[in-house]
Order: sequence, then C-alpha cells, then structure tokens
Amino acid sequence: MLKAIIFDFDGVIVETSDIKTTAFARLFAAEEAALVGKIVAFSEANGGMSRFDKFRHFYSEFLHRELSAADFQRLCREFSELVMDQVIAAPFVPGAVPFLEMHHAHIPCYIASATPQDELQAIVDRRELARFFSGVYGSPRKKSEIIAHILAEQAIDPDQALFVGDALNDHRAAAACRVPFVGRELEGGKVFEGIGCPTIKDLWSLSELPGLGGFAFAEGEVPIAT
Repeated sequence: MLKAIIFDFDGVIVETSDIKTTAFARLFAAEEAALVGKIVAFSEANGGMSRFDKFRHFYSEFLHRELSAADFQRLCREFSELVMDQVIAAPFVPGAVPFLEMHHAHIPCYIASATPQDELQAIVDRRELARFFSGVYGSPRKKSEIIAHILAEQAIDPDQALFVGDALNDHRAAAACRVPFVGRELEGGKVFEGIGCPTIKDLWSLSELPGLGGFAFAEGEVPIAT
C-alpha cells in the first residue's frame, strides 16, 4: 500500500530548470566565458544538488579561490533575488495540479527539494500549494536526510513510499533510503538512460502508472532504485 509520495519541486512540480541555470550564469558573468561554460554545464549535469554545494564546488574546482563567508552569503542572497519571482511565475509541469488535487487527500504528499527551506516554503505559499502537502522540506538538509525523516516520522516502510524526481541526484537519494523511484524525463532526454527506473514525461503520466488509482503498486511495477 502506497502511504507517501515525495516530490522534488523544480522540474517535477514546476518548470524551473532553465531559470536556475541562467541565474548561475548571470552571477558569474564577470568571469571568463570558458569558466562560465563550466559552471553552467556542471549546474545542468547536477540537478538536485543544492546551490550551497554548487557554489562551494565552483570556487574549489573552477575558480580556485577561497569562498569567504561574506561572498557565500552574497551569492546565496543574489541567487534568491534572481530566481524567486520567476519560480513563482513559472508554469506548472503538465498534470501537476490535477494530480495533487486527485490524490493528496488519499496519499500524503511531500516536497523534498534542494531549494533553501525558507525560500521553498515562501514559493509554495505564494503559489497556493501548501494545502496539497503534508510536509515541505528544503536545504540545507540533503534529500536523503529528508526522505529518511519522512519515513521515520510517519513510520512508513521504504517500499510504502515513492520518490519522484528529475535528476540523478534524486535517484541516488531514493536509492540511499531504499525508496522506489520514478524519474521525470523531458521528451528526448537521457538522464535516466540505462538506470532501469520507470520514467514519466509529466504528472499526467504519473497518474497513469499501474495501481496508483488503488493507492498501491503491484510487486515489480515500481522497482526499488539501485
């Protein structure tokens, strides 16, 4: 019996991936073009990683400069200023609101995101989504920590939950907690190629997964992420 669905937010509930990639490029626009290219490529390849960890990686591996506490706080503040209003205005992933309206009263739904907790909660509130979710969790906690917290707090076995994400980091978080995983893959995308997890193109597709209407997946229909 399915007792919880845990969603990533960016790219699963709302279409925001390009917004955040552009924000990273704007923050480091004064650097050499090649470095900006590396920053953008790393950001795109590491969806699901918090901006905190990305900033540290950029300084350590690309800029080779110390990231002071003041610069770190400035980057976090400016990034939030660049993306906040755009994320609030971004379109929903197709089927997201109908899915939540249909299922949230029967299956507790949660958000586990790399977006900072306060910012995430403000976005959820301003988009009037809070009524759909039993819990909204963001960084600095890792997604695997959030999933483990939900399982423990609600006394849910891993195979009674489902995590829906759009990045390999999401898959790894689910695997760390032994929770079944479904990947949201854009048309023509290859993020989950060769992994063997079920994929969907939107939240309409999630509703069509076998067994969801009965709030239970048959054995083998949603395999454990590995």
